[in-house]
Amino acid sequence: MAREDYVKQGDSEFCAQLVHVNVTIPQFLATLTITAADPHIVALAADAACFEYLCARQSALKGASAGATAERNRARYGDKDSPNTAVTLAYPSGPGIPSPILPGVEERFRKLVEFLRTRPGWTDDIAQTLDVLGAEQTPADSAALKPVIPLSITGGHVYIAWKWQSARGLAKALRIEVNRGNGWEFLTIDTQPGYTDKTPWPANPAKWLYRAIFVRDEENIGQWSDVAEITVGA
Repeated sequence: MAREDYVKQGDSEFCAQLVHVNVTIPQFLATLTITAADPHIVALAADAACFEYLCARQSALKGASAGATAERNRARYGDKDSPNTAVTLAYPSGPGIPSPILPGVEERFRKLVEFLRTRPGWTDDIAQTLDVLGAEQTPADSAALKPVIPLSITGGHVYIAWKWQSARGLAKALRIEVNRGNGWEFLTIDTQPGYTDKTPWPANPAKWLYRAIFVRDEENIGQWSDVAEITVGA
């Protein structure tokens, strides 16, 4: 029976998975005839350390944001309750900064697991212990497939963070269309999750709409996604 994607979806869940594999894999190196110096294992350690740091710092900065806002307001408008207490300028600096890595942690993680699966001694039990087995997949109804397309601004472009969801094994690609104020237009057929729309932004702020549908054998399958919108050019 086919299995669901083993990679965790949320950032915190994926971070925990990455760290878990990093601390657990050493016990299986001998069984898999791999050394700790193998480039896959070295990259895993670096990726786990850096991604864990980034997730922790993001969380800390979110927590510090409210405090920084309060101190800014105290500095500007005063504080009748504590007029003689100086404003706070220092915020948590976090743990030591790990060595920087190149982008693509998830892609490298998938390649690591693909590599491990080719090794003598690899078993489902090991995969289960490493939490990279993936749950058995209940056959999906292709007519019910519906993409989810979260939008964000990354590097001055719109990033569409789509994933296969239950369409893995059923669909081959995702058709994405955009409406920039003149009706729906074809944007791309994307075969790998995550797409960056590099269309230049307009001179004035505008609202762009996106929708998508899964594709197999050049035919649309399932349902169109909900329309997602984002303001660009602001």
